[in-house]
Amino acid sequence: MSPLLTLCAAVALIAQAPLDTAVIVGTRDTIAYRIVVRSDGAASISSATNGFKSFTLPDETVARFFAALVASRSDNWTSGPCTKPGPPETVRVKWDGWVSGDVTCPPHEVDAEYDAMRLNNSVMEIVVFAGPPATTPCSELPPELRPANCPGS
Repeated sequence: MSPLLTLCAAVALIAQAPLDTAVIVGTRDTIAYRIVVRSDGAASISSATNGFKSFTLPDETVARFFAALVASRSDNWTSGPCTKPGPPETVRVKWDGWVSGDVTCPPHEVDAEYDAMRLNNSVMEIVVFAGPPATTPCSELPPELRPANCPGS
């Protein structure tokens, strides 16, 4: 097969691969943001009050993020108790029916520590790429993603 046909076949296979999508939901005090990340690097940050902004992530960031999700979900880790200085903050990832523990806190299980750290690092990198978060009242989040200090929880 010629190199051109091989390249065309590879591109066609990649184009047929289903897109994977994960949602990062973060809160700080009673303000929340939502970042949608697709496996092709397309991403967006949104809120009910400030609208929607699209951005593109580097392939390496996307690969690290989804690899960390796979590992963290296989650990099925939950975050342990943690005290953080400053305003309360919670960041969770929802992916393929699974919701992570708060990635800003260490995992409850010691054997999940490395994978949780990798997930935290990749999520924080994506948050930086997204720019300043749009804001949404935490009461508009699904109940399983609301922080404990959310009014009306």
